Amino acid sequence: MAPGSVTLLGGEPGIGKSTLVLQVADRLAETAKLPILYVSGEESAGQIKDRIVRLGLNPSHFSYLGETDVQTIGATIAAHRPPLTVVDSIQTVRSSEISTEAGSQGQIKASAVPLIEAAKATGTAEISESRWGSRPQNPRASRRYGHLPRGRRQPEFSAAAYGQKPFRRDVGTRSV
Repeated sequence: MAPGSVTLLGGEPGIGKSTLVLQVADRLAETAKLPILYVSGEESAGQIKDRIVRLGLNPSHFSYLGETDVQTIGATIAAHRPPLTVVDSIQTVRSSEISTEAGSQGQIKASAVPLIEAAKATGTAEISESRWGSRPQNPRASRRYGHLPRGRRQPEFSAAAYGQKPFRRDVGTRSV
């Protein structure tokens, strides 16, 4: 990873984004001989450490910051100048300059700019994780893409999921 580069890694929840990033970060920390900064607004230091240990990685390669305020995150990056900063996830980061809810499009944009500036100014590579498909805004999209509550979930590509009558072919029936 190039110094000052910024990468957005996105995908659906549970597909292994954090696992992949932790493995990459461990290798980079080992090469750079400096700990990386892992920022999480959702998981505690204990949860992150448990995952690191479970993956067989070295916990001393990671510094943890449990923070959602983008200004505090940027100041921490500037003060410590880690070789890599991981932000898990960008949807949890907030900027006090905008009054919308964390995870909204406006908040993500307002939070991304200071993080990019901090990465460029310090030469810190940055990986921001983003969850896609975790909270659909449109109820029709919720049904269409299978984001219904447990017990009511329909197969993702069924005709019923698209609000259409299922194609039915009666094979072997006779007229009476």
